[in-house]
Amino acid sequence: MLEYILECFRVVVFSYVFTNILMASGQILSKYSDFLGDINRSDKWYSWIAKPLGYCDNCFAGQVSLWYGLYLFGFNIITIITFICTNLILLKQLHKHFNYA
Repeated sequence: MLEYILECFRVVVFSYVFTNILMASGQILSKYSDFLGDINRSDKWYSWIAKPLGYCDNCFAGQVSLWYGLYLFGFNIITIITFICTNLILLKQLHKHFNYA
């Protein structure tokens, strides 16, 4: 159980730092953020892909949780859904702590 919680914190901290700190204006991944913003604002059929790639921190955390959960737990769908939901709740709490959302 402790390992599960630690893995949740690992995913949430990685997702938060990647999308809210490293992709901020003037930071190392700001050009990537601009690129994703351009994709998101386009009216092309592929504009939906920008959010899971990092333009939306909840979507990015969900994607990281999904793929990392598949790696950790195999194809145990209930455990993976629980892992994703737990990570999204922890991310929401992290946002509340930093007065983000």
